[in-house]
Amino acid sequence: MNKQTIEIKDYIIWLENYTKKHPTFTSDEYLFSSKKMPDIDKKNTESLGTLYEMIKNYATENFILPQADQLGYHYQITYNGNSYKIGYMQGHEFFYYCTATTPNEENTIDFNDILENKRQFKTEMINLKLQKIAILTGELKIAGLEESFVLDTVTKTYRKIR
Repeated sequence: MNKQTIEIKDYIIWLENYTKKHPTFTSDEYLFSSKKMPDIDKKNTESLGTLYEMIKNYATENFILPQADQLGYHYQITYNGNSYKIGYMQGHEFFYYCTATTPNEENTIDFNDILENKRQFKTEMINLKLQKIAILTGELKIAGLEESFVLDTVTKTYRKIR
């Protein structure tokens, strides 16, 4: 196990404990706190973006989209039976946020899957289908079909499905 994995495990354990007292917090929490925040809490609240990026990278590789909410966009993760929305908001300022929440099976990522880099079931199926599309697209290009026709056809098909 590499050092980064150990550090992220430490972070998720810190998150479990911290959200018991602070069920919702932001990456810039320390700026607005009337009390002096312990150094470890300050460091870890500031590091929420690193956790978000790790989740986002895993989600992107596994075709999992972020969910919209009143603050911005988030991913929901579970760890040790606890559930968290980890997201970001961009408006007048940009910050990351975490909210402890109740587990939701839909669109929830098991944090252990991230730690183990475990592929989601649908990922291989989607990758195979995308490879087929890539082959067909290459054949259409060789046949002389303009890229715009292919893109227009795919776009129209997607719009019909919605």
